[in-house]
Amino acid sequence: MEADIEVYKKSGRLRSIELIEPKLKRYKELASGLLHTGGIFGLDKTRREYVGNEREKVMQNV
Repeated sequence: MEADIEVYKKSGRLRSIELIEPKLKRYKELASGLLHTGGIFGLDKTRREYVGNEREKVMQNV
C-alpha cells in the first residue's frame, strides 16, 4: 500500500490517496496490536462499538 501511495502522489491521484491512507493506518494499528498482544482476543468496546459522541451522531441520523 505504501508503494501505491507513492505512485498516486507522483501521478497526482489525490482521491486515491485519500481512500487508501485510512486503510493503511488501520492496517498498521492492527498489525501493531497483534505484535504487542500476541494474538486476537477481541476488541475494546471503544473500537467495537460507537460510544459517546459517535453514538449520538449515529442516533441523530437514523
